[in-house]
Amino acid sequence: MRNVFCEIKKDFSLKFFFYFLLFSGIMWVLIPTSYYEALHYDPAETLMWGSTFNLGNAKHPPMAGYMLYWFCSLFRFHNFSVFLLSQIVVTIGFVYIYKLSRCFFERPQSVMATLIITFYFLYNYETPKFNANVPHILFVPMMCYYFYKGITENKLNQWLLLAVSGACAFLTKYYAGIFFLSFLAYMVYDKNARLLFKSYKPYLAGGLFFLLISPHLYHLWQTDFSSFAYIAEGKIKQYSYFFQIFAILFSIAAPILCMSAAAVLTYCLTHKKLPGKIRCFANPAAAKYAGFIMGGQAAILLLMALANQRLEMMWTFQLFLPAGILIMSVYPAEVDRKTIINFAVLVFAFASVVMIVDLLHSNFSSSFRRHLNPDELRRTAEKYYYEQTGKREIPFITGDVWHTSILQKAYRYQVKAAPAHDKILLDTHRDIIRRHGALVISARNEESAGYLKKNLGQSPDWTFVLFPYKAKYGKMKKHDFYFGIIKPENYKK
Repeated sequence: MRNVFCEIKKDFSLKFFFYFLLFSGIMWVLIPTSYYEALHYDPAETLMWGSTFNLGNAKHPPMAGYMLYWFCSLFRFHNFSVFLLSQIVVTIGFVYIYKLSRCFFERPQSVMATLIITFYFLYNYETPKFNANVPHILFVPMMCYYFYKGITENKLNQWLLLAVSGACAFLTKYYAGIFFLSFLAYMVYDKNARLLFKSYKPYLAGGLFFLLISPHLYHLWQTDFSSFAYIAEGKIKQYSYFFQIFAILFSIAAPILCMSAAAVLTYCLTHKKLPGKIRCFANPAAAKYAGFIMGGQAAILLLMALANQRLEMMWTFQLFLPAGILIMSVYPAEVDRKTIINFAVLVFAFASVVMIVDLLHSNFSSSFRRHLNPDELRRTAEKYYYEQTGKREIPFITGDVWHTSILQKAYRYQVKAAPAHDKILLDTHRDIIRRHGALVISARNEESAGYLKKNLGQSPDWTFVLFPYKAKYGKMKKHDFYFGIIKPENYKK
């Protein structure tokens, strides 16, 4: 560790890299902590997954839930712990992107290749909203780094670390499987990598990978692979056939253009002119590797769009992690101290603008998913449940995802909960519901009633609720939702 700090002190680009990661990490913990009373949909849902120790749910594998729930439990589930884990994951992930970049570039180019991704706002503004995508900022760079080290140095520990990081990525989100297809294509294409098909080490890594994910594979088999139904038909398609193809093309091209614009602007500030003729892959090895990693993902997403499968623009999130390496492989000049200074100004300026906009918007614009008070919601729920049942302790909570998870968080996860649509999680708690019943909370009462009738055999009678909320400097608003009761088997009125 002492050697690391010595290197940071000597090298200006590393000093900038270190201070930016520190600045960004601290600010993206403090800013959302300052205005979130409740939680965004994604981390609230992820915490609910983790509160039931299971091998998967109706939507994703279990790793994101495990990570968030057990980390936040160290801090009694205060909101800041969600944002802190997000920034720990992002920071370590960026270090691995830097380590991968160093396989191709000198330090200054590697710093630019790493941080150029921050000009795509999803990698700063969205990261506090911890969901299944955020752990991939850590695990995907680890996979890409250890795979490249494995095919270039062929050390056993590198292949085994690829297996571990790959298993963690797969157990976070099935999308990680696409990277293994890209790795296989690269090994077939590259003549030096092809020689490793004769080595036992990649096969040993493959065996370890399947051993690590085998409990989840067994869970999938037991549940008839129901989580894959979410991928195909989990939500109504957002777009028509041709518009979906256009949307995916746009979501692939637009972030790359934004990041490339940052590189071009850095060049212009440094050299006081527009770049001339772009060097065509001045670093062919970097371009080839990043091209395979990104191209494999883009090809599969486009094939899914052409096959009229349900897609969301957010599914391109992981595609851009090596984008800086690809962009820097065609950067038209050497990266000197002046270049890094100009790039640092742009990076800090862009990050600061995003932070200020988010801070002002979230403190002046009232939103129930930010400003609804969970403790007041808990008291309202307890009063309703006592009036309906004569009991003060709520045995179980179900309903739509956000309201169920926020109410469960208000109880610091001492009450079990599961969404009405998730049969896998409901089955885990079916005995509690059968013996004691449940409180239902939902803003979409008809939809929740349908799921509860299908999964539990009951449809509750609903009570309409208007609940006030307000941003620190915003207008008072009211959020409407419904309460209901699921009766136990031996219920007597």
